[in-house]
Amino acid sequence: MEGLRGDCDGEREKKKAKVDAIQTQTKKFTSSDLAPTKYADSGLRPNLKPTREDQEATNKEVIQEASCDRRKGKENSVPTVATPSRLPLVKLKAKSDVTSAFLEDGRWKTAFLPSITHALYMSSRTLSNIFPSTRLYSSTPLGVVHCFDTLEEIQNFFSAPEYAGKTDAIKKYVAWALRGDGPGYNAKPTPSDCKVKGGEVGYIEPDGTFQSTIMTAIARKYIKHAEQSVFEPSISPKNPPKGLYALIAAAVERAFASHRKGVYKKPDPFSDDNNSAAIKFFKEKGDELGERRWKLVLNDILKDHEDDASEGEGDISIVSNYRETFFIPKSPVKAQQGRA
Repeated sequence: MEGLRGDCDGEREKKKAKVDAIQTQTKKFTSSDLAPTKYADSGLRPNLKPTREDQEATNKEVIQEASCDRRKGKENSVPTVATPSRLPLVKLKAKSDVTSAFLEDGRWKTAFLPSITHALYMSSRTLSNIFPSTRLYSSTPLGVVHCFDTLEEIQNFFSAPEYAGKTDAIKKYVAWALRGDGPGYNAKPTPSDCKVKGGEVGYIEPDGTFQSTIMTAIARKYIKHAEQSVFEPSISPKNPPKGLYALIAAAVERAFASHRKGVYKKPDPFSDDNNSAAIKFFKEKGDELGERRWKLVLNDILKDHEDDASEGEGDISIVSNYRETFFIPKSPVKAQQGRA
């Protein structure tokens, strides 16, 4: 018995020694060292357990990784969703090739440009409708069409021996040309010496509205740019290019007005801000022309047209005042009814 008791006491001493050794070693560790190792990579402070949100995020990552692993093992599987086919791409050598490829496309020349030109010519508000966010000035291509060419035509006209260097002669002709029944807009204008107002006895009516020499020359030059348009309706006497002629008439007024002092003075830029009132006025006059008259106008731009020029006189300090004399001829039927 004594021997057995001694063995038990010896075992107790050994266990106590082990416990003392563990306690002594434990004192060397911090609380963070005692944290469970399974939370070491949780992203939390070591002495805190992860929350439910942390655990859910971890679960999602595990599921995503497992899903990726499954996809890797199915490289030869057939996809359940059809992938769309792709058109072959054009290999371009440089960024500049993009512009070249676009401009060299035959459809750009044969359809788009004529169509947008057609839309401009037919528009009821040519500048603001076709260019709603930007103003059209004389520095743009279409501005050049209706401004610079018109100015050049008028300058060439006044460079002839009859007017070159003759201030008074230029002033007289400009005053006549700017009249609504004058040579600026009519093939056969009211004579410059006719002092009778329109509608009164003795007044000589003009003929050939929108068929003046200058308007015909400009229209003939640019109507062809809409020939291959794909827009409907096509340009015809029934659907005339009223916008084109409104632009031309406004440009003619601007060009003659730049010579109203007998010498050329550079006008303000041709734009919606500066010329919208004139364009609107001439568009409304175009609306008053009938289909028969528009047929004459359109037929006229396909052949040579000549007009005799004469001198005129008058004060043209306010150019818009001369629009009041713009004459719209009556149809033959209405004219006969009026005589009856």
